[in-house]
Amino acid sequence: MRRSFFMAFLLIAVGAFFVGCATAPQPLTPFQAYDLNPKVKSGDYTQSVDNFIVVFDGSTSMSDKCQGHKKLDLARETVNRMNQTIPAIKLNGALRTFGQGSCIPGDPTSVIYGPAPYVSADMAKAIAKITCTGGNTPLGEAMEASAAELKAMQGPTAMIIFSDGEATDKAVPAAEALKKEFPGLCIYTVQIGDSKTGKAVLDEVAKAGNCGFATNAKDIMGGAEMAAFVEKVFLTKAAAKPKAVGKLDSDGDGVPDDIDQCPGTPKGAKVDERGCWVIPNVLFDFDKDTVKPQYQGVLDDVVRVLKLNPNVMIQLDGHTDSIGTDQYNMGLSQRRANSVKKYLEKAGIVSGRLTTKAYGESKPIAPNKIDGKDNPAGRAKNRRVELSPVF
Repeated sequence: MRRSFFMAFLLIAVGAFFVGCATAPQPLTPFQAYDLNPKVKSGDYTQSVDNFIVVFDGSTSMSDKCQGHKKLDLARETVNRMNQTIPAIKLNGALRTFGQGSCIPGDPTSVIYGPAPYVSADMAKAIAKITCTGGNTPLGEAMEASAAELKAMQGPTAMIIFSDGEATDKAVPAAEALKKEFPGLCIYTVQIGDSKTGKAVLDEVAKAGNCGFATNAKDIMGGAEMAAFVEKVFLTKAAAKPKAVGKLDSDGDGVPDDIDQCPGTPKGAKVDERGCWVIPNVLFDFDKDTVKPQYQGVLDDVVRVLKLNPNVMIQLDGHTDSIGTDQYNMGLSQRRANSVKKYLEKAGIVSGRLTTKAYGESKPIAPNKIDGKDNPAGRAKNRRVELSPVF
């Protein structure tokens, strides 16, 4: 009887261990790299680092699957998407693996790229070499070894760690020691998978760097999300350009009246080169009406501006892609608009300042199909709520 009970308990425990990422295969988020070069060329943004080093987890646990994909493949794809998004700025780069991800027997951590002047194509070739896993997770040892690369780099440096966080050594003390030796280092961690223990480790590693942050790969896989990540790691907003002497700027938005296409900008609103407050669209997952975490910052900024301008109202227009009936999509688009409205109301904006309208699939901003074939990237852009200020 005792043996039967023990075996049953063991089976339950093992099942619980694997349930975290053991879901049916899910397609990867569609990706089209955003071009950040115009922001740099315009002078609006400047590079914030002179160097970066990728620290890549190739340990045995990275062969486990998450959402139907090997974590190693997810990590490699995430690094590739980052590599495609980094603008053409002068950088030095390096790529260090740990575990056996570099397929180098007997070496728990090794450099497979750099340190060298960063070339996107060369980094891509190095990433492609990471094809196998093995060994434990010596994240701390890899960070300690990276001191060799850091000593060869001058100026501010970003260390970006791609790992499931299931470290088997003292990763946090290693991060603290690196920060002490290299004050210009910022540490960023990108978790692959959803291990709570791994998240806790990577959160603390990023925290030890003081100026970096922790995130999860699933939150930066889209083009816009990856662009935001790259912007935070590699770029910084340039100092505001001095206003033209003698030119009137009645609404104080930084754009002189003689070229301002949107006079009367609400106080505190961020404007484009035309002087217009343009609010990014809030995008939704397929057949969902839940506001995703990555768009909360957009809505929080809207709340900030609305609180500074009590007379400004917002029009919320809901949209869908082309999958589903017209009737169903009309209802879905209304629910999406209502979700955004509810978020703003919860943040303190009264209902009377918010108007919603549903358009269903009638107003796409990207093709749902190309040459008769499904276009997932286009459909992803159409699943949106547009926010328009009314004043």
